[in-house]
Amino acid sequence: MNVKDNGDGTYSAEYPGVAKAGDYTLTPVVNGEPVKDAPFQVKVGAGGFDPNNTGVEIPNPGYTGRKGPKVSVKDKQGNLRAGFDDDVEADLTPKLKIAKLKAKSNGDGTYDVDYPSNLLPGEYEIDVRVNGQAAPRGPFRGDVKKTAVSQDHAQRANAAGGNAGAILNKALLELSEAERETLLAALGK
Repeated sequence: MNVKDNGDGTYSAEYPGVAKAGDYTLTPVVNGEPVKDAPFQVKVGAGGFDPNNTGVEIPNPGYTGRKGPKVSVKDKQGNLRAGFDDDVEADLTPKLKIAKLKAKSNGDGTYDVDYPSNLLPGEYEIDVRVNGQAAPRGPFRGDVKKTAVSQDHAQRANAAGGNAGAILNKALLELSEAERETLLAALGK
């Protein structure tokens, strides 16, 4: 611990040995006695973004309209940067170049990039960036498949009857699960 006398009755302290984010108990001592109301509970948060500690998990296979790459944003000590609003995005190529897919924060230092529901099936090169910097060990490769229509959704679409059911089932392939549910509910199916 490094302590500095500020010359005005206050002191500044640094804890260079603390590398792990979390909850700590602090007991400051002056002349061998704990200060009034000690010990104190302090929360140590993650430090600044370190692009070398960015982690990327690619689902294998991935599915259209579902979660794709999961990006873990960490500081130099490997702490997840929970509570920060890092800018995480991905480009998918070569089937159909889809640039700057914005990731959604999970609030714990991890971010999810959702594969668009209209993404063509196939193998993609995935470039992930955090705060404008490329994730290490990229670009990544991921196989993306069409998300099958659930048995429940297929039965509800078929309830439309005749050609309408077949056309509706085909249309459902281009939608996310949430969009499928919204459409079928709107049709009363």
